[in-house]
Amino acid sequence: MKKSKKNIVLTLLAITMLSLLLFWLLSQSEEDKIRSKFEELSRISSKTEDASTLSDAMLLDDFRQLFASTVALKTGSRGRLAGKYSSQELMQLYGRIRINAKRIILRFENLAFVSINDESATVMAKVYAEGIAKKGKMRKESFRAEVRLNKLEGDWVFEQFVYLETLEVK
Repeated sequence: MKKSKKNIVLTLLAITMLSLLLFWLLSQSEEDKIRSKFEELSRISSKTEDASTLSDAMLLDDFRQLFASTVALKTGSRGRLAGKYSSQELMQLYGRIRINAKRIILRFENLAFVSINDESATVMAKVYAEGIAKKGKMRKESFRAEVRLNKLEGDWVFEQFVYLETLEVK
């Protein structure tokens, strides 16, 4: 009897320890969650040539949900898109760009965390953007940016993008 109680206790202890270890290994850090947001923004923003109008429309709300209620774009000397936008306005702007594009590629590389706390994070990133208009004109751009995110109801959202410098497009 004593031996079986001891075995049960040891088994329960081992299961508890393994469960805690598994939880610790599987839980994402805040940096991992933020990296996932950049990946999600890249995935949603990119468009393949075979994307349908319906699939374009379905992505717009997903795109909007990645952003804070107000988003600032600081583009330096490239003032065309600079300003403050509501997430709805930004979604509409992106929708117009997407409709007129045959293909869009957006990538964030070399993410470097400048600061991170419970409510906000600042990340430096290399941004690569490429697009082909339906009329065939291609545009490529690469630049460094400082990106600020805020935590809203437990979820990281993009709040500000600051254009820092142009990089050579490869």
